[in-house]
Amino acid sequence: MITFEKEKCTRCGACMRDCLGGTIVRDEAGFPTIPEPEFCIDCGHCYAICPQGAVNFHGHSADGTSNRPLPPPEQMEALLKQRRSCRFYKPDPIAPEKMEKLKEILHYSPTGCNDHRLIFSIAEDPAEMEAVRSLVSKRLKTFIKTGIPGLILPASKRYFSLIDEGYDVIFRGAPHFVLVSTPSFAPCAGWDAKIALSYFDTYAQSLGLGTCWCGFGVWAYRLIPSLRRKLKLPFFYKVDAMMLFGEPAIQYARPTAPEPMRIDPIRFKA
Repeated sequence: MITFEKEKCTRCGACMRDCLGGTIVRDEAGFPTIPEPEFCIDCGHCYAICPQGAVNFHGHSADGTSNRPLPPPEQMEALLKQRRSCRFYKPDPIAPEKMEKLKEILHYSPTGCNDHRLIFSIAEDPAEMEAVRSLVSKRLKTFIKTGIPGLILPASKRYFSLIDEGYDVIFRGAPHFVLVSTPSFAPCAGWDAKIALSYFDTYAQSLGLGTCWCGFGVWAYRLIPSLRRKLKLPFFYKVDAMMLFGEPAIQYARPTAPEPMRIDPIRFKA
């Protein structure tokens, strides 16, 4: 429920102007009100934009809250340019305080239509991670022998031979992973999962952790029914994205030197 504290409100109208659905309107005295709350998408913009902190958002008071300073552009540039996929990890779990910070940041990832029905499944205990690793390796070795994976993903045949030899090609020795599942009928299902893990990725790297997108892990969860059942997902949910993470066993000395990509300006006039 969203409420407005009239004793704090100056009737500036900022919350109404920024309301995506136009659900906040003025009452007879000029104060904001929401006569049709069923049309509110709970984006929280009214709570965030109010300069007086007069908006209470589902039990959250604005008292004592404010924006914090952002990193300067050169620091953000360094973080983004120096971000690398990590495929070598220390076996120990990350510190509990880092894990809690990573969990918290997931709630702030943007989603299409503010749809917060994403489900995050996290392998926090390395023993659980090892159980997943063992099951996936066993099932994939059996499946690879049928020859079907080579027909479906011919470009990945070299990985299949490594899996068959016992190499941890999929999980790369990582002590943790986070898996994102979304409702199959969500307006931006696949995008939401990848955006969420992009947030997770950037923040994890700022904490000094290594991360790696794991498409093979998604493939494994879709391929092995017993693995998916362990997640206890609603039947209409689908596994969309996975990221490995942990303390890195290697450190990079500098950014890479990537080949430039094509960037074209859009011009409608010939």
